[in-house]
Amino acid sequence: MPNSDLPKYVYEQRIKKKSGRIYTYYRFRRNGKSVGLPGSPGTPEFHAAYSKMLEGTTANQGRYLTGTIAHTVQAYITSPEFLQLAPSTQKNYKMHLFRVDKAFGDWDMNDITRGLVMKMRDKKADTPVGANHLVIALSQLFKYAVAREICDSNPTTGIPKLKSKGAGNRMWTDDEIASFRDSAPAMMRLAMEIGLYTGQRISDVRRLLWADYDGSAVKLRQQKTGTPLVIPIHRDLKPHLDGAKKIGPTILTSKTGLPFHERVFFANFKAALQESGVEGVTFHGLRHTAASKLAEVGCTTEEIQAITGHKSLKLVEHYTKGASQKTLADAAILKFEGTGKAQKC
Repeated sequence: MPNSDLPKYVYEQRIKKKSGRIYTYYRFRRNGKSVGLPGSPGTPEFHAAYSKMLEGTTANQGRYLTGTIAHTVQAYITSPEFLQLAPSTQKNYKMHLFRVDKAFGDWDMNDITRGLVMKMRDKKADTPVGANHLVIALSQLFKYAVAREICDSNPTTGIPKLKSKGAGNRMWTDDEIASFRDSAPAMMRLAMEIGLYTGQRISDVRRLLWADYDGSAVKLRQQKTGTPLVIPIHRDLKPHLDGAKKIGPTILTSKTGLPFHERVFFANFKAALQESGVEGVTFHGLRHTAASKLAEVGCTTEEIQAITGHKSLKLVEHYTKGASQKTLADAAILKFEGTGKAQKC
């Protein structure tokens, strides 16, 4: 049965039944001859070859022309810039870019205006984080295209981010931490303690192996940034790790003894939050909490960065804005007076 999703004049043929390999061909209408096309439909190679085949015909070349949204998206997601991104970032960008491709795939990149990007962002205003991620994904697409002279400018430049309606990934209060400790299941509490005392993202906490822990520190390479870290274990975290059951290779495991799938972990963590009566916080908020607490005891931004692994000091400063002003002021005066009693990390 012909594949109705294929573009005009294109057909597929399985050459060797045993191998199962399918080849794609373009059939010329003027003489009925066929020419093989490289790649698979949707790839940059296929787009380029198909566009050339269409030259001299009356067919609508549309999304297969170089310089269109569809062609550029396909080229970008196979580019070195894109492939160097973390898998989670790639997945997020693809989700947004494929939606834009579906709506405007046959548009020229230069036809996407700042006003249109604003409309796309505003359409997702009910989910500010998603709206902001859409703009970021488009920004990277246009940055790629401008560098290769596919289009003239980046229409996302200067578009402001939408503010989150809720508290976002705010830091946890001491009371919220205590409540969670009192009622959370053992595995969820262990996850919380690791997040609180290492300041790491859940993507890295979920992947921690027992082999990464030597009794005094954990070694890891951050999934998002590729940053290698060696983090000394806080004295209050050590008993939780040393007392935990080693069910599988990862420190955190599901009931089946396997590493947590992202969705399963968040479902369990959400249930634990509800059971403890803690509202308005997220696991990522523990990263904020760790950075803030480090700031409160007088750690420098460089020292905090050595724990959290942030790429820039500006990001560290963003997280430490939640540090207690009074605690920092007390530490500053003690240092100013030369008492030497200010707390150290």
